[in-house]
Amino acid sequence: MKLFVTGGAGFIGSNFVHHILAHTDQHVTVLDKLTYAGNRASLDGLPEDRLTFVQGDMFEADFSKATVLALFLLPDNLMKLKDKFVSLRPGTRIVSNTFSIDDWQPDASERVETDCQSWCTSLLWI
Repeated sequence: MKLFVTGGAGFIGSNFVHHILAHTDQHVTVLDKLTYAGNRASLDGLPEDRLTFVQGDMFEADFSKATVLALFLLPDNLMKLKDKFVSLRPGTRIVSNTFSIDDWQPDASERVETDCQSWCTSLLWI
C-alpha cells in the first residue's frame, strides 16, 4: 500500500500520519505546501524509511502511484482534483473527511457518533 496524505504537516494531517506509522507497517508520502498550518517539524521523529515528505502543491503533484489517498479538502479543491482521481489505477482508494467529490456516491461512509462535534464523517471511494 502506498498512502498519500495531503496537508500531512498540519495539525490534523500530522497526527494522522503519526497514528498510521505507529500502528501499521505502511509507507506514507506526505505532501504539504508548508503554508497556513503546515510545519515540517511536526513530522520529526518519524521513521525515515517509511516516510517521504514532499513540499509542493496538491494541484501540481503526481500522486498517480498512490494506492490510498487520505484527504481533508474543501469541495472546491476536490473538484479541481477530480480529473486526477479519474485517472488513478482501478482499486485506488480515496478517503475524504466530510466533503464529497461532486456527484460521486461513496462506496462506504462512516460517522463518528460520540465525542465528535464537526467533521465526523469519512467517505470512501474505490
